[in-house]
Amino acid sequence: MRAYRPIERMENGKLLSLWAVLTAVALVVPTGTARAQGHYAPVVDADLIGAAFNHYYDANMKAVIPPDFSWTFTATNLVIKPSKGSIPADLLQQLAAGAKDVKTIVAGWKVEAGQLVITGPTVDGVPRRTMVKLPINRTAPTVIRIGRHQYVFSPAPAKAVRP
Repeated sequence: MRAYRPIERMENGKLLSLWAVLTAVALVVPTGTARAQGHYAPVVDADLIGAAFNHYYDANMKAVIPPDFSWTFTATNLVIKPSKGSIPADLLQQLAAGAKDVKTIVAGWKVEAGQLVITGPTVDGVPRRTMVKLPINRTAPTVIRIGRHQYVFSPAPAKAVRP
């Protein structure tokens, strides 16, 4: 007896084997969203307060390590400033209407439904009426990625609580 046996003949005359059926089912039936790096808890506001800005990817998707500008989060505001380099153009376009030579962006923020919601930015002290939503997700326990250019942060370590 052979292990490979045809089980059904299709209308067009092609032979369909059990192996072909199983292979087709395995390729076609979705098993849920596949994430290469696993499933992690959603990002919450507390993850960003005091988080360390590690690196980002520039417009050419080249990693900039360490980052050449600063981005910090406090409980109420985020602050973005140039340092060795300028603030990336995609952030300037979204938060400063494309202004150039920006020295400081200060804005309110919150995390809501997988988005970093940035509100009421002031650009070099001049208020802007805008709200920006950037995708935010955790790709590892200590890695938080923001936006299309993947601005990468590490959450601040949890503070020890004395018993």
